[in-house]
Amino acid sequence: LTQDFPQAPEAFSNLGSLYGQRKEWKQAEAAFEQTLKLKPDDRLATTGLAVVFMATGRVPNGESRYAKMAAANPKSGLAATGLATLRMAGGHDDDAEKGLRSFLLEDPNNVEAMKLLANIRFRKGDNATAEELAQAITRTNPDDPSAYTALALLYGEEHRPAEAIRQYREALKRDPDNLMVS
Repeated sequence: LTQDFPQAPEAFSNLGSLYGQRKEWKQAEAAFEQTLKLKPDDRLATTGLAVVFMATGRVPNGESRYAKMAAANPKSGLAATGLATLRMAGGHDDDAEKGLRSFLLEDPNNVEAMKLLANIRFRKGDNATAEELAQAITRTNPDDPSAYTALALLYGEEHRPAEAIRQYREALKRDPDNLMVS
């Protein structure tokens, strides 16, 4: 497919995903890199490349790459969330949080950035902020079951079972096949 369509980023992105599923990291990286040469804002390739860096233990390389992407395009949600994901994987939650907060000033409704920030705040025991962020996600993207699941987990942690059950039900309404909820 990539030989027949050498200028089709989707072909390389899909090839990268296939290699990634087979844990053929070198080939996956090459395919994602080619995708990004053709289409620098490709979501699948950007995310896939982050996975490759984490899977191959090259989190610092990934951080450097995403920091350059974020500097080149400060309004890129892909770069901001990719960099935050890698920083979190490297145990640098404070740096990830700082970057996410800065990015959310530019794009306050970026659901992926809000999810990552909520995750950080929850892990740090700041349930109030995590709850505010999850509720903001439900307002921004009411069809996203993950925000309701996050609220359910948070309420369960706080021994608020009735509220947790209500949120699980909301998540199931949006994704009835979600095994994490059912």
